Amino acid sequence: MVAIRPKQLRGPQRRIKRTRSAAQVKRNNAFRACCTYWRKNLSVNQKFQWELAGPFPLTAFNYFLSLNLDRQVNDLDIIEDPPED
Repeated sequence: MVAIRPKQLRGPQRRIKRTRSAAQVKRNNAFRACCTYWRKNLSVNQKFQWELAGPFPLTAFNYFLSLNLDRQVNDLDIIEDPPED
């Protein structure tokens, strides 16, 4: 039987801090900004409009993110109202 030292397997000493790329940081910040915008700036009526405008399998929030996340990453303004079909 082989003796295993406790620090070899687990614990905070074994955690490796991973640095994120600039693109990952930018995408995470854009996601955070879109989520905050949805929660704090959109009215109930606007959220309902997103629900009606989106394709069936997507929720209103996911449809909002699918259109605005890439816009935010590219430093464009967030669309408050869903696009007209």
